[in-house]
Amino acid sequence: MAAAAGGAHARRSRITVAEVPVHIIQRGNNRRACFFADADYELDLAHLQALAAKFECAVHATCLMTNHVQLLLTPQQANGCGLLMKHLGQRYVRHVNRTYGHSGTLWEGRGAISPKRKYRPRRDFRS
Repeated sequence: MAAAAGGAHARRSRITVAEVPVHIIQRGNNRRACFFADADYELDLAHLQALAAKFECAVHATCLMTNHVQLLLTPQQANGCGLLMKHLGQRYVRHVNRTYGHSGTLWEGRGAISPKRKYRPRRDFRS
């Protein structure tokens, strides 16, 4: 991988495939809390539902813990997961920074995305 300006390496591109389920883990920065009240969980789930529809991702399972989020979803387009997570993170971090007077990043990096080839969903989050 070629070094970017200043000697830093460019971030590797994610490889995602349409219609292949993925498991996503997004941790709070330094494993710190990213949800502070019940309303935060509700807002994040509402944003998730709207963005999943917008970027054509079927959400099969969610797990929102105090300091991390886990999702199981299937994108209909190869770039669906990345776009969903980018916009979800931007919306939620904006909320946290405004509501709680925080600044800067809330999440630790881009999160981990792993394909799950054998997963067969029984029911969609949106149904």
